[in-house]
Formats: sequence, structure tokens, C-alpha cells
Amino acid sequence: MSCVNCQNRIENALNGMAQVNAKASFKKGEAIVKLGADVPEEELCEAVEKLGYKVTSIELM
Repeated sequence: MSCVNCQNRIENALNGMAQVNAKASFKKGEAIVKLGADVPEEELCEAVEKLGYKVTSIELM
């Protein structure tokens, strides 16, 4: 993610999923995702990778 447009594309893709609330930051190179239900990690990764970006890690809090 290298610009605000990239950030917005990722946010829109993730926020378009049911039970997902995402906030991306191109400056930090990350997206913070809050889930309202069990959403498989694979689905989150697919939504991002479909846009041409790579998911490098997922941390659960």
C-alpha cells in the first residue's frame, strides 16, 4: 500500500464484507480489522489479494 487511494481500496473491499469494520493506513502499511462474527482469515486475505496487494501477517488481539 503506497498511497491514500490504495488505502481506500483496501478499506472499501474489507468494509464491503459482512461483519467487518476496517481502517487502513498506507503510512503504517497496515489495516486494523474488527470482526463482528467469525470471518475466516482466508476471506480477509482473498479480499485484499484480489486487489493486487499481499497480506504479510495477521495478528489476533
